Order: sequence, then C-alpha cells, then structure tokens
Amino acid sequence: MPTTEPTRVLETTQLVKAFGGLIAVNKVDFHADENEIVGLIGPNGAGKTTLFNAITGVYGPTSGAIRFKGRDIAGMLPSKVTKLGVARTFQNIRLFNEMTALENIMVGRHCRTHSGVLRVVLRTPRATREEKDVHDRSLALLEYVGLATPTSWPRTCPMGRSGGWRSPGRWPRSRLCFSSTSRRPA
Repeated sequence: MPTTEPTRVLETTQLVKAFGGLIAVNKVDFHADENEIVGLIGPNGAGKTTLFNAITGVYGPTSGAIRFKGRDIAGMLPSKVTKLGVARTFQNIRLFNEMTALENIMVGRHCRTHSGVLRVVLRTPRATREEKDVHDRSLALLEYVGLATPTSWPRTCPMGRSGGWRSPGRWPRSRLCFSSTSRRPA
C-alpha cells in the first residue's frame, strides 16, 4: 500500500527578520504538517517570539517565505492571518477575572463572528445563531480538555491567588460555579 505524503500546513523558508542591524530570525526553515504537533525551543533572545510574530503578521519578514496551506502569508495583516486560521497565544496569561473559564474562551472565539455591533444589539437571528455557535464551540473546547463536567466549571475570580483556576488541583469546590451564560446540568 503506497504511503501518502503528509499535508504541509505551515512552512517558513529562509525566513529572516532584522531590526536595523540586529538579526532576530536568521534563515529559518520550519514546517508543520497536518496532524503534527511541533515544538520550538531555545534560550531567551533566540528569536522564538519574533518568529511567531512574523508568522502571525505582527512583523513583516525582512526576507524569506511564510506559507499556510500553500498560500503565501508573508507580510499579511494579522487580522487576515487570523481569519485564515493562524493565531498565537501570549506568554503572559491575561484573563477576565470576573468571568468563567467558558466566558473567557467565548471572548477568544468572537474573532470568528461576522454580525457586527448593530446586529448584536438588535439580537438579530444571525447574531443569536452566531452567539450560540460561539457558546457551543467554546463548551466543546472545554470538554476536549476535560473541563466541561458539572463539577469543573471554575470561575476566574480567584486569579489573584497563586495560579487561580489554571491549576486544576487547586480548584476548591466552594469556588466552582456557573455563569449566567453556562448551561446548567440537568
């Protein structure tokens, strides 16, 4: 049985990013194939964040190529790169302290909606449908990481404490609760 080549999802070729005389990323060849998890490690100052910023459009590359699913995305605006499906997270976690984990995930899903402020305010069918889709997809993501059971609906309100809800072993039952937008178990 012939083996098929994996589908190339993301690739950089001879990618360079320079800031004046400082070369932060120097001729990086990098790729990630479909269903592949790839890590990038290196010491502080090695250019890891600069590489991610170039891939996601925060910085335009000085030279080289960046392709996502075969499409050249080098120098594309970050909003356009995000719409294609490429996004990054940041090293410092900034959550909305008074919102649930579900609500924090929902905020991150809103870049996938198209209704606009007026439709949302008027609660049009499209806006309502999109909001339901955001809720359902966010809940599915919590389920995927094992956090959508009725006993694991943490609020981010303990964020001021060490680790907050990010540390599963530290979720005291007294802090578990539901938000007004969460589905309550039957």
